[in-house]
Amino acid sequence: MACEPAFVKKLPDVLSEYDLSIAELHAAKLDGVLLPIGAAFRGIDRPDRRADRLAAIHPTVPARVVVSEESAAWIWGALVDAPEPLRLSASLRQRARLQLSSHVVIREVTCAAEDVRHLDVETGLQCALSASTSLKTVAVTSPL
Repeated sequence: MACEPAFVKKLPDVLSEYDLSIAELHAAKLDGVLLPIGAAFRGIDRPDRRADRLAAIHPTVPARVVVSEESAAWIWGALVDAPEPLRLSASLRQRARLQLSSHVVIREVTCAAEDVRHLDVETGLQCALSASTSLKTVAVTSPL
């Protein structure tokens, strides 16, 4: 029976710069081992799943902020590629600790409780529902 050393750590299904260096992630992508999923990476043998898309954006999303617009559409599977920048909405009623980044756009809005779904109980990650996301995305992107 083979014994694994105690220091062997299993990597998560979605890898980011918090797990491996950027150089290692991109080398694995060039070797055909990893595929990009937003700003993170997943193994080529993993199907494209909502849980992986959530894990890919989790380090970027502050608590009490809602993933919205095109980013929510990507989470729900309506878009193939993750939009840049990540689009988030902060409720006017809740305080959120926001960090400035060129990769994230945060708008202050009034979010109705029925338009938001908690997708991850452990992290508190919230996402706009697909129906409201579709209507807002069409309203923003359609020409007049």
